[in-house]
Amino acid sequence: MGQDQAFSDSPLGFCPNCGANLEAVANFCPRCGTPLGAAAGQAARDGGVPVRLFIHNEFTGELSANQLVLNRLLLFVKWVLVIPLYILGAFYGLAAFVVIFISFWAILFTGRYPRGSFDFVRGYLEFQFRIIAYFPLLLTNHWTPDDRHPLRVEVDYPASCSRLVLVFLKLPSFLLGVVSNISFVAIVLLFLLSIPAWFFILVTGRYPAWWFAATPGMLQWSCRVDAWQYLMRDDASLFGTTTQVRMIVGIGIVISFLIGIGNCSVSF
Repeated sequence: MGQDQAFSDSPLGFCPNCGANLEAVANFCPRCGTPLGAAAGQAARDGGVPVRLFIHNEFTGELSANQLVLNRLLLFVKWVLVIPLYILGAFYGLAAFVVIFISFWAILFTGRYPRGSFDFVRGYLEFQFRIIAYFPLLLTNHWTPDDRHPLRVEVDYPASCSRLVLVFLKLPSFLLGVVSNISFVAIVLLFLLSIPAWFFILVTGRYPAWWFAATPGMLQWSCRVDAWQYLMRDDASLFGTTTQVRMIVGIGIVISFLIGIGNCSVSF
């Protein structure tokens, strides 16, 4: 493979895993080896996880003194600026819930997720995590969740959806709040990770690159779990790609399932 082929069409000049600036648009990060652009897409087609979240560290580049000061000042007002986004997200989420409800019946009768509905829900999923990345996680200063936002979500459209998984796994998990509770715990852990990052930005004006590299993995996992809950994919890999993670998630699901049954028993 020639050099012109080695450097192809990575959509970002940053590594989504470690946040490194790329001197050229590359298929793989020279620092950590993460697939980028066409290579990432090929990895997905070759059996990778069908839900992917990418975000680059916008604080690793050269920043002016004014920008460093602005980064510190934003720490005190982000929680105010994000309020209208969360309000908008509430209406967006309500619309997405209606679309998911309709898609449930479409999958039940046809075994397929309507493509238009799928794209709408994927847009909501991306919107949701772009807001979370802005606040409370402080991963970006890009306020509006538009196409210039450093975070993006890719979900491979499934050829078919399992009716058995829909009825016997997804429906009970939704009614008992099992999977949503697991995802919520992940977001809480991410919020706790953002607290020391808040002080680091206050002192230096930058999000620490070594801390940033550890955060997107958990954010991506939470995104994958939500995609499963939104009926977008049936893949077990969304709950973890290693035995250790799957064991932890399995224990968490069992505990959440028992708590959900207990709450239902008390209600009745």
